[in-house]
Amino acid sequence: MIVFNFTLILMKRPNWENITITISNFNSSTKIKEEVGPFVVFNETHIIPKNVPHSQAEKAQLQYAVGIASIISTFPFSMLYTKFGARFVFLSAGILSTISTGLLPFAASKGMIEFTLIRLIQGFAYGANFAAIGFVCQRWATLQQHGFFLACMTTFNGLSVTLTNPVAAFISSAPSLGWPYVYYFHALISPILFGLWLFLYTDHPDTHSCVSQHEKDLILSGKSEAEIGLSGFMPYRAILTNKIVLVIWLNSFADIITSVFLITYLPTYISKVLRYGVRETGIWSALPALLHLPVKLISGWLSDNMR
Repeated sequence: MIVFNFTLILMKRPNWENITITISNFNSSTKIKEEVGPFVVFNETHIIPKNVPHSQAEKAQLQYAVGIASIISTFPFSMLYTKFGARFVFLSAGILSTISTGLLPFAASKGMIEFTLIRLIQGFAYGANFAAIGFVCQRWATLQQHGFFLACMTTFNGLSVTLTNPVAAFISSAPSLGWPYVYYFHALISPILFGLWLFLYTDHPDTHSCVSQHEKDLILSGKSEAEIGLSGFMPYRAILTNKIVLVIWLNSFADIITSVFLITYLPTYISKVLRYGVRETGIWSALPALLHLPVKLISGWLSDNMR
């Protein structure tokens, strides 16, 4: 899902409306072929390109689809985690994400309805991340390390941008490949990562073969039976009316808005405004997310150790 923000600078759709482009905007026929691609001559002054970039309204629609779907899916995923645990529920979200990633290039070539549907599915699966953070933190973090554990858990966006943008830039700029292969590559890698999740993660320290008794005692120390067990009950009313929780949500909202804005629009800014090439855009758009990670980890450590 994250890599969409990078490949958007390269994506074009079929020219269903037969939009024309003025030839005088280009210095030569070679420049037309480089920037426009295949085209049909309409008359002496205009051409009809086979493919055109998505309009701003279409780009906004594709972005909104993910945002709305992820907000909606957070609540059912949270309830499913509480009732069944995260191991298989998160795996199902991973399978959904993998399939939608592999199908995205095909959906993009068919039309905006199909493309938007795939983006909705991606957003729905993406919402599983936010619900999983709190659940895994509560299960596996000691009471003395919640801040640092939470900081580590929330680095997934920054890490994904740091890793995927340069890879996407290399793949999409290869002459024999192109942006669709970025999604095929991620669809092939995803089963490996989710397989590792299934192999390494359990919903409780007591059931993990690699956790020693001493480590289990540290993790469970000070936790009540309600915190340890999977009762399926969640005090939503008490959570929603707690002032401390509301302040934490407000701070989280500010953090998410700024980071999502940066992740979403930085590749476009570097490519279209600063006019860097594809590979340079991949590298430079990854750096801010990378620099954000140590600040987050240090802040998490300080929250546990400052009194």
